[in-house]
Amino acid sequence: MELNVNNPVVLLIGKTGAGKSTLGNLLVGAPHDNGPFHTSAQMDSVTKECTVATISIDGVPYNIVDTPGIFDTQQGTIPVLNQIAKTINKCAHGVKAILIVYKARRFTDEQRNVLNEIRTFLGKDATNNIISVFSHASTD
Repeated sequence: MELNVNNPVVLLIGKTGAGKSTLGNLLVGAPHDNGPFHTSAQMDSVTKECTVATISIDGVPYNIVDTPGIFDTQQGTIPVLNQIAKTINKCAHGVKAILIVYKARRFTDEQRNVLNEIRTFLGKDATNNIISVFSHASTD
């Protein structure tokens, strides 16, 4: 699906394998592994470019933007953040929410630095719209 520049954006960000695409599929009401966003159980990056699906919340259409993994070993962080910024800068209403997807494990320095990276590329006010989502949690 193509990006509708008139829709506000919900951005899915996180490390490769964190579950961004799975969350995106669930948000649009599709099965976690069979929706508009491609998923894989492997640790290799599946999402190479920003991909978009549309969801309606209280009658308002939003672009759900799935992004390549930050700290992706194949592309590197800076090219990925540049791609994200380029995608969302096209949208008239900007980013309404940034969902940072983390695996439910110990935080690394790399993950702590995500907020600084987001501020650098999306502006200091971007962090006002962040929601942390924890994936891969077990009940053990």
